[in-house]
Amino acid sequence: MAIFDRLVDWFGDAMERRDIVRDFNSSSRKAWDEGFPFMLKAQITMGDSANKHQFSKWQSGFRILTRGGQTMDREKCSMVAMIILSNQALVRKLIRCGFDTIEIYGDGGQGYSAGLRQLLLD
Repeated sequence: MAIFDRLVDWFGDAMERRDIVRDFNSSSRKAWDEGFPFMLKAQITMGDSANKHQFSKWQSGFRILTRGGQTMDREKCSMVAMIILSNQALVRKLIRCGFDTIEIYGDGGQGYSAGLRQLLLD
């Protein structure tokens, strides 16, 4: 029975991670349609092993790519990151779901990356 419970937990965690990405992308599409200057697209990546923590999963990066609209340089990417990370409930949820790194990249490949644990306000 313990093996079955672990499998159920693992699949539940994986589904929650996919739901976070799907919900983020859906909200981004709606914001774009309503006039937000650029569309954001989230995906799961390998992350950065330097940011590992006790909840980290195998693919532990939460990457946000900017599409269309304005050109995004590193400064604008870091501003987007700070806006997203000002939501501490979201940061905690990302950590609980096994993410340890947030990455935000613009169309030109410039971007921002940080460990989520370091961005928690205690």
